[in-house]
Amino acid sequence: MTDTLADTQAPVSGPPEDAAVEATATGATSAFTVQLQVELDRMEVPLGRLQALSGGAVLPLEVAEGPIPVRLIVGARQIATGTLVSVGPGYGVLVSGTE
Repeated sequence: MTDTLADTQAPVSGPPEDAAVEATATGATSAFTVQLQVELDRMEVPLGRLQALSGGAVLPLEVAEGPIPVRLIVGARQIATGTLVSVGPGYGVLVSGTE
């Protein structure tokens, strides 16, 4: 009898398929960190204007006076929206909705 590669390899073991669901349900994911981006605005800018950028240049945002809307992004996925707010001497995001 000839052994094949499949016959000689040990079985691959790993977490059960629903391990991610169990980890989330038990709070085991709370120790993980992710990079969260707070995006103020997106705009289209002519390439010539970008090439001419230098220190002190101002790119105006297309946001009217008042609350400044932001998007919360993890990886390439928007996970929530909110508003920029003042928190003591700094700033924070008041989350208004999740995706």
